[in-house]
Amino acid sequence: MKHNEREQFLSSPDNVIAILDGDQRNVESVVHPRVHMIPIESIEKAIYTESQVDCHFPFATGRNTFTGAKDFYKHLQQKGIATQKQIFNYLMDRNEEELQKISGVLRNFLAPTP
Repeated sequence: MKHNEREQFLSSPDNVIAILDGDQRNVESVVHPRVHMIPIESIEKAIYTESQVDCHFPFATGRNTFTGAKDFYKHLQQKGIATQKQIFNYLMDRNEEELQKISGVLRNFLAPTP
């Protein structure tokens, strides 16, 4: 964001925002007023956690040994068990209330200027 403010390589600063995963909370750039966070630590971690706690989890893997969240996420996609869009939709449904704030940020940012 600071680089764009200096160079304006994307656009004028008023026309640029950043949306980051929640696991970026401790990064220095997050304190910038045009940087926003999704309320999910990371997509990979969220879908992996849901696979362990949701008794109706829709993406059956037939496997229960993964080295971690990224391994699980890659497996879902590489084996055609779930597309990125399906994963996003599932997580949005499971976190609908928490996502309302970031949805408002995006709506306000994309709203036509009078």
